[in-house]
Amino acid sequence: MLSTKVQKYMVLDKKNVISLRKNIYLCKLLTNNITMKKLSLLLLSLLFTFAAYADDDRACQAPTNVKVTIQENDPGYSYVYKAIISWDAVEGAEGYVVYCLDGTYELGLTNSLFYVAGSNNTGILDFQVKTICSTGEYSEASETVEAFIGPQNNCPAPTGLYATVEEGTEYENVINITWDAVADAETYSLLINGEEYNDLTETSFVYETNEYGLFEIYLSTECASGPSNQSYIAVEIVDVDNVIEEYENKFNIYPNPVNDILVIDTDEEIEEINIYNIVGISVFKVNNIKHDINVSDFAEGVYFISIKTDKGEVVKRFIKK
Repeated sequence: MLSTKVQKYMVLDKKNVISLRKNIYLCKLLTNNITMKKLSLLLLSLLFTFAAYADDDRACQAPTNVKVTIQENDPGYSYVYKAIISWDAVEGAEGYVVYCLDGTYELGLTNSLFYVAGSNNTGILDFQVKTICSTGEYSEASETVEAFIGPQNNCPAPTGLYATVEEGTEYENVINITWDAVADAETYSLLINGEEYNDLTETSFVYETNEYGLFEIYLSTECASGPSNQSYIAVEIVDVDNVIEEYENKFNIYPNPVNDILVIDTDEEIEEINIYNIVGISVFKVNNIKHDINVSDFAEGVYFISIKTDKGEVVKRFIKK
């Protein structure tokens, strides 16, 4: 009986062993599944962390469109000059840091899109702004913006400055200068090739001259707060007669008077040659480039030779003897 019981027990034990082995295998599978789940969760966590860092990188861009506006003598402000530094928002930014002196001096931190700094001193300062990222790190600095801290010139420069040239009567040339009116203008000042014309109240000016060449014209507005910046225009007047004479001097014909061969001496490219007698009748024409012309068959008398190039026409007179 004992052996039977033992055998029975042993049989039961074998079943238990088999069952235990099955449970261990299932546990291993479960453990593996849990491990795989843990690995999946770990990978997902890493992906989320990477994505978060990627978002931080996107958020950690330097501010753009940085501007500096200077105000003075604001009744509600304790400083003479107020510098208002502003910029465009950066997505995901936790805040911003404002610097001056090329980033060597930190003015302060702000959660707004502007920062106000005051001064009783004058001078030129440059400003930069950095983004405070979600990681706590700072972005690269924005572009540097320079501003003058001091009395501001709010007088607008003239716009629409325009000039035309025409032939004069008392003078050879007349330059008509016009511009748009400035609302706060008291007067205007012109500077034409070093000549000053001040206290102008109209928006036009007539400049007469016998000279030729380049004329540089500077115009500024005179306001109660002081003069504006200058507007500029340049006009060149060309002496056409002189230009024609200079061009004609590039052509020479010889011999003159001529018996048989008339030579055209020039470096210009000839397109067409016409020869007319004294009454204007064409007696010779050639379209190809030809510098030597046989006039031996021409009757004696005065002739005119027309030489055409891509730049114009030159007429010379010669005598056939």
